[in-house]
Amino acid sequence: MYYLNKMLEYNKENGIIINKYIRKTIQKQIRIHNKYIYRYDRVTQAIEWIEDNFYLTTGNLMKIELLPTQKWWYELMLGYDMVDEKGVQVNLINEIFLNLGRGSGKSSLMATRVLNWMILGGQYGGESLVIAYDNTQARHVFDQVRNQTEASDTLRVYNENKIFKSTKQGLEFTSFKTTFKKQTNDTLRAQGGNSSLNIFDEVHTYGEDITESVNKGSRQKQDNWQSIYITSGGLKRDGLYDKLVERFKSEEEFYNDRSFGLLYMLENHEQVKDKKNWTMALPLIGNVPKWSGVIEEYELAQGDPALQNKFLAFNMGLPMQDTAYYFTPQDTKLTDFNLSVFNKNR
Repeated sequence: MYYLNKMLEYNKENGIIINKYIRKTIQKQIRIHNKYIYRYDRVTQAIEWIEDNFYLTTGNLMKIELLPTQKWWYELMLGYDMVDEKGVQVNLINEIFLNLGRGSGKSSLMATRVLNWMILGGQYGGESLVIAYDNTQARHVFDQVRNQTEASDTLRVYNENKIFKSTKQGLEFTSFKTTFKKQTNDTLRAQGGNSSLNIFDEVHTYGEDITESVNKGSRQKQDNWQSIYITSGGLKRDGLYDKLVERFKSEEEFYNDRSFGLLYMLENHEQVKDKKNWTMALPLIGNVPKWSGVIEEYELAQGDPALQNKFLAFNMGLPMQDTAYYFTPQDTKLTDFNLSVFNKNR
């Protein structure tokens, strides 16, 4: 739990408050750490490789430096192995749910995860997917990965020598025949796949649950597979997002050794009034996003219920109802006048 301890030290030094859901995840990691094979070597290799080879692809072109919290996330994703029923040592964690405030670099982090898997994952002929609500959103993560092939010196050399190349289907690392493709949120298209790494982007936009269609193929056909659900929270209720939040808050999921939930959110609405609490939803604030930007959004929302809802949902991670959908078409349907409705209250 090397990177967990480093994160806790960093939080203490920087006044970062963690909510009860993250404390629960820490308790879960401690339990798992005592039961399974700890892979400090694999986590450290991934972190060092990312920091040596990857660049920020927006703003100033400079190498990525992962913060202690981000390194801890990598420890949860890659840090534990188990021995399966065939006697094969495999990655323990199959599912990660990352609920993190807007502007925290989720897509950039997922780009590093995909490329680490493609080049260092050691899986010949594997497939990775980014799945999103529509093609525009799917391209966001996909383009983050592709941009690294131009920004990174190492990957650019691979690219120039056709070791890492762009194809009609997606991106391919030819040495291991690993591929990365994008796909929209379509349950029928997801049937029968066999991907090893699945990134479900902005899951608060999904109406139906596509995750099981994708995970079923991965579970049945891959010894090592992982699905990562990322979101900034949202205003769409009763969809996939609400199911994931309920699931990853549950006691049943706490005792599922093959998943981790990272629910960065306020515990209640009132906490938003104290800016110190914002770190519960934005653990990287001050780096990504900037304090000034979040404060400006907060101040703009004063006196505007619609903007307040959006701030609580997208920045503070709380499930909120879009004011545009307070009334359904059924609620506003004309009916015959009924005088008794008024008389009974007299």
